[in-house]
Amino acid sequence: MNNKNELIKKKLLKHILINGKKPISEKILTKSFKSIQKHQNKSHSEIFKLAITNSSPMFRIIKLKNKRKKKKSVKEIPAFLSTYVYRTSWGLKYLVSTATSKTDNIFLNRLKHEILSSAKDESSTITLKNELQNKTLKERKYFKHYRW
Repeated sequence: MNNKNELIKKKLLKHILINGKKPISEKILTKSFKSIQKHQNKSHSEIFKLAITNSSPMFRIIKLKNKRKKKKSVKEIPAFLSTYVYRTSWGLKYLVSTATSKTDNIFLNRLKHEILSSAKDESSTITLKNELQNKTLKERKYFKHYRW
């Protein structure tokens, strides 16, 4: 079980990596986990697991460009994320991308707030995930080209 947590932390470090400076991303991650631990009664690993499970999507949309026709049409095909590894990696991508898109000055605080709010089902990553799920499930035309 501990090995799985270490793999997830390594993946998160890869997503956070800034200009190839791994020690800086490790410091950011440890400081954000310590601040989460101070503000909450639960351990940071439980809160982080909750945040990942809440932000991990079930589908992703593959966009294919049609090169044969003169019009450059884009075909959107939903692909089911079948394994736990794919879902967690997409959840981590969503967490980091929404943390970088916010306007707060310090990335450490943005990451901490994003993890805490996604653990409570209130963050913008969850709205992003829900919009994607609704888009794929509402419009049945995407399932014409579903990738099995």
